[in-house]
Amino acid sequence: MPSTAEATTALALDLEDLVRASYRVALVTPTRSSAGWEQADGQRRIVTRTTVLLQDVWHSTPERDQSEPGEQEMVVLTLGGRAGDLQQRVHGEAVLRQDEPVLLFTGPLHHEARRVVGMAQGQYPLSRGDGGLYLERSRDLPQLVRRPSSRPAVDVLARLDLPAARRAIEAAR
Repeated sequence: MPSTAEATTALALDLEDLVRASYRVALVTPTRSSAGWEQADGQRRIVTRTTVLLQDVWHSTPERDQSEPGEQEMVVLTLGGRAGDLQQRVHGEAVLRQDEPVLLFTGPLHHEARRVVGMAQGQYPLSRGDGGLYLERSRDLPQLVRRPSSRPAVDVLARLDLPAARRAIEAAR
């Protein structure tokens, strides 16, 4: 068996950068996924296409959004997955788990799918507590390089309840 190496470093995005780079911010529930070999980022890789049910869209950029009004699903493309006997893992990439609701920051439509902005920085699983739903840091978050004068979005949003998170995102537009 070959050994594995784990190394992903990403520049920490502040909330304004994350919102600005997003074409859609939405509460979603992944419903089904499939993985296969595709050209992605200039290389042939295993990618996973996950269909997510849109629960609540918090922010959308209509002039750049090519989706149909009234759309209830979207497809999200993430790097890595299992194709046949091979599995490829991209550390720091968002991993969407079936039936686990998340808040996603997604980029533009490309090849009939959207990518999560900032890898796992754009994915916030939900947890229940104190009578409400709260955002959590993604379990798949990469090592972040922090800028001295900036507060990363993951530090701002983690542990906020949904109404407070929505207000913070609206204020960052």
